[in-house]
Amino acid sequence: MANMPKWIEKFKEQQLKQDAVERQISQKSKDLLDEAREFYGYSVDQRDPRFAQMLEMKEEAERLERRKQRKARKEASTLSTLLKLQEKAKKEREAALLKAAQMKEQQEAGAAEPEAAQDQATGAPPT
Repeated sequence: MANMPKWIEKFKEQQLKQDAVERQISQKSKDLLDEAREFYGYSVDQRDPRFAQMLEMKEEAERLERRKQRKARKEASTLSTLLKLQEKAKKEREAALLKAAQMKEQQEAGAAEPEAAQDQATGAPPT
């Protein structure tokens, strides 16, 4: 009996959750009926085949929209990946060009040093 207040509180919480779920379902049903009334221009019963047809059309439209969004996300992801790869390739090209330029400078500097050494050895002034 000591746990009775806890059990009562737990029961009340469950009842509140269940009531909230029932209200959501009821509101969704009312919204669908309002949408059907707006679609057809007159009240339609939930058991009417036209109501089921409207729901199927709505679900198909939602499915197509999800596919469209998924395709757009995939395309954006692919585009992003391509841009990253392009940027990486550009950086690699720049690094390769810089390295080639440095090597060329080193080669030119290396070729100029022996001439300077010969000039010093012969005593000729540098040109």
